[in-house]
Amino acid sequence: MGRISRTRGKRIELAIARYMGMKRNHYEEEDLRGHPVISVEVKHREKHSRLLVRWFAQAESAAEDGKTATLVLHEERQEYGDSYVVMRLRDLRAIIGTGER
Repeated sequence: MGRISRTRGKRIELAIARYMGMKRNHYEEEDLRGHPVISVEVKHREKHSRLLVRWFAQAESAAEDGKTATLVLHEERQEYGDSYVVMRLRDLRAIIGTGER
């Protein structure tokens, strides 16, 4: 990983930590700390998969008033409980609250 990429990653982790009311972890463990329920790993990309973006747009357009758009990603032969969940960060923050202040 290049120096610019590491610097950008640190900056984004710090911004998301502040947004979530958490702390950026400076070690090789979870990227953000300070919430009693969730462990956060932050990944940044220039662009996300078009398929993922399209699926999430479908979830958002189907969400009725007041409901949170949530995309569940399930793989063939995967236990249902091991599926992945995608939602907007602001919605996650509203559901779980923020960490330490």
